[in-house]
Amino acid sequence: REEIEDLLAKVKDKDYAIYKLKKETKTLRTIMKGYVVTIDSINTLNVGLRKENLEVKQTLNKERDRSKELQKNNENLSSKVAIASRLDVSGVSAFGVNVKRDMTGKETDRSRRTDKIRVCFSLNENKVAIAEKKNLYLRILAPDGKILTAGETENFKFEFNGLKGYYSDKEIVDYANEKVDVCLDWAKPSEDYEILPGKYMLFIYAEDYEMANISLTLK
Repeated sequence: REEIEDLLAKVKDKDYAIYKLKKETKTLRTIMKGYVVTIDSINTLNVGLRKENLEVKQTLNKERDRSKELQKNNENLSSKVAIASRLDVSGVSAFGVNVKRDMTGKETDRSRRTDKIRVCFSLNENKVAIAEKKNLYLRILAPDGKILTAGETENFKFEFNGLKGYYSDKEIVDYANEKVDVCLDWAKPSEDYEILPGKYMLFIYAEDYEMANISLTLK
């Protein structure tokens, strides 16, 4: 009888163990289902985040392209305004000047009689340009290839076309967007200075860009 009772007790213990295992298994299944739901939610969230991230990247790319296009348009507009605001000239003439004792001048085409080389022109109206004082320069290339200078120090140099060189004369004009007549002169530095016969090239600049050029031949 004791053996039977022992066996019954063991059976009860096993039944309880089985019950406990089943209960734990059920609990684990419930937990696993929760994990699966959580994982599904995370996956769904990740898909949404990836989609949102892609949309953000696409928006950023569009904004970058738009910004580049606007920058390009602004640069083109600035370039057009800069070109439109450049001054230009008309009625350009060049000649030699013989200075008399009474300091009056007479036009000449003879090199030995020339005391000055003069260029005259009209600075045209330009409503786009900034109304301000403008630096105008004359640069004369002599027949021997040398520049006729106003002086030989750095103070007589200016920047043009990305270079730096001597000018022959400089005039500051108070430009008010209206047409104005201007003359620039180069005077020989001394009485015994020899002005060569031949072809001279005269270049007219406003600030750092060339407005016009003209040739002059002295006999």
